[in-house]
Amino acid sequence: TIIDQVEQCDFLFAVDTNGGGVDVVAGDIYQSAATLTAAASPNWEDVVAVRIELVVASNTQRVLDSPQTLNNPFDNTPVVDFVATDNRLYQAYTALVSLRNRML
Repeated sequence: TIIDQVEQCDFLFAVDTNGGGVDVVAGDIYQSAATLTAAASPNWEDVVAVRIELVVASNTQRVLDSPQTLNNPFDNTPVVDFVATDNRLYQAYTALVSLRNRML
């Protein structure tokens, strides 16, 4: 464990694929590091922002009567649910950090 109570930590990268800025409406702008690196011509210079996704657990055990499920907490496609293995309380957090001098 790197940080206590952080059960899941993911980084996704907003990529400006056409030089015209990030088109959120078009979707599919967030890519994992593996996807970005596996591209035919990976260009990390096109990354304009980083989306940080965390699932954090409560300190206290037995807060809930049964294990909790967070239904697609980060609106991923395909849908990815977080299913707890214990009775702690879980919460999902997302932050979007723009990279200086990269946003249009």
